[in-house]
Amino acid sequence: MPAATRSYGEGVPRLRGALVVVVVLVAACARDDGATPAPGPTSTTTSTTTSAPSAASPQLLVAHDDGIDLWTPDGTTPILTGRAVAVAVPDGRGGIVFQGAPADPTGAWPGPSAPVELLTTPGTDPIVVAVDADALGVAVVQVTEVDGRPAVLLRRWVEDPNDCPTGDEAEPCRWQYVREELVLHDLASGADPVLGTIGEFESSRVDVRLGGDVGVVAINYYGDDGACAGSFPAPVLVERDDPAWIGAGGLLDEWCRGEPVDSCPEDAPCVGSAAIGIAADGSRAAWAVSGWRIGEPGGERTPTPLTLTVRDLAGHDAALIVEIGGPAVVATSIDVGDRVVLVGRREAGRTIAPVLVGADGDVRQLDLRGPARLVVG
Repeated sequence: MPAATRSYGEGVPRLRGALVVVVVLVAACARDDGATPAPGPTSTTTSTTTSAPSAASPQLLVAHDDGIDLWTPDGTTPILTGRAVAVAVPDGRGGIVFQGAPADPTGAWPGPSAPVELLTTPGTDPIVVAVDADALGVAVVQVTEVDGRPAVLLRRWVEDPNDCPTGDEAEPCRWQYVREELVLHDLASGADPVLGTIGEFESSRVDVRLGGDVGVVAINYYGDDGACAGSFPAPVLVERDDPAWIGAGGLLDEWCRGEPVDSCPEDAPCVGSAAIGIAADGSRAAWAVSGWRIGEPGGERTPTPLTLTVRDLAGHDAALIVEIGGPAVVATSIDVGDRVVLVGRREAGRTIAPVLVGADGDVRQLDLRGPARLVVG
């Protein structure tokens, strides 16, 4: 399916109900390959209770080697077919922002990437909404809303001018000149201001998500020197005049390590992996951490299971704390809905079944064809 290039606003208003129509059709044409119940969490504790019931009918977008599906507990409906898709995210306006899988993966870092596209309704040609011919690669992080307008948060890799040799000796030299940027691409105007530089070769892994007037950040420090997660006022990043350094030790470091959220279970120091997610309105956030709990300096490290914490950011209270995997499992993505949290997972370098976590702590493993994002939850 060829990708047309035009502005986001063309034809969008009359198509914004597209996903709603698709959901109505699911009952008539879905096939039975829904969720597989898991044995349940190892343990569930709550410091405060939440009145929201578990979601009866969550809906997910699933990206896979043959396109995009809409998943519900009753079955799946194809949305886009005939092309490999790496990630598909609802745009909040009834459309889907997605990125195809690279046509010719090389294994290099950063690897080649496909343009970012918008599908306004099933059956139409997608619109290319973000492409940078000079970038080494781009990756979709999320779709958020800034000043009432939808925007795609992107990671973008660029190479600074250098005198590295060509051929087999080039890559080790070029790594020193590759910068990773966090970019906010406005779907309506096409503007893509750089919010900050995330890192460089051998730097820490930094993840950022935005929701309403709040942002969340996770930093996995290079060399296994620890992990943290925290929240911060979104204007600190979004309303800056100049791009900030947001790698380890930069603008967001103090927010990551500070209150109101400590990513480690039971407020103990930890190392390992931290992942984050936030509700679209910024009311709730979630952190998932696994790795090792550290005792006294030089003391023994105790393996910790993958633990999900969901918090009410207004009151700084934990609504839910639940184990969603063993010590070897890490979270790769977190989507926070009104009633459920969707967590992608990886174990020993391979992707494993994601889980839906309800407000009452119930955990369901999902048998899906690829990475998923919440449409309704």
